[in-house]
Amino acid sequence: VFFQSLLKIPKLGNLVKKTPVSQSFIFNLYDDWFNSISPFTAFSRIVLILKAIEIDQEKAKKLIGISVSNESNFKKFWPKFSDEVWIKVENSLKDLILEDFKLKKNCDLVDFTQNEIRDIILGTYLNDSISNHKQEKKILTEELKINVISDTLKRTIFVSTS
Repeated sequence: VFFQSLLKIPKLGNLVKKTPVSQSFIFNLYDDWFNSISPFTAFSRIVLILKAIEIDQEKAKKLIGISVSNESNFKKFWPKFSDEVWIKVENSLKDLILEDFKLKKNCDLVDFTQNEIRDIILGTYLNDSISNHKQEKKILTEELKINVISDTLKRTIFVSTS
């Protein structure tokens, strides 16, 4: 998990800044999420949040509803949202991550499979695959051109011999 992103969350960042000596703290990043979602979904949500904070701290905090001023207003680590609201927040975080990837890599996400998009969101996507996509697209285009030329030649030859 993106440890530096955790320090950008005011609740943790301020605690670390204010602690003069080395201390241990225990936080439950999952709050009470296990009451309504699976552990995998909770873990995925944390990864989405931290990845989005890593990409654009201010936008991510705004989407999640985190600010320095409301840090002490809730006893839980994250704002209390309904499952429906969390789904909307997660989708917005995914969009933020994918848009950043698209801009940085200058690629079209339509060319990617759902598994590859999942890997991009989780941060496990390999950069070599982008050039592979571009090469595959170029090869397919060339094959299509060859097929069109071949079909045209076949028709021309067929018409000429009759």
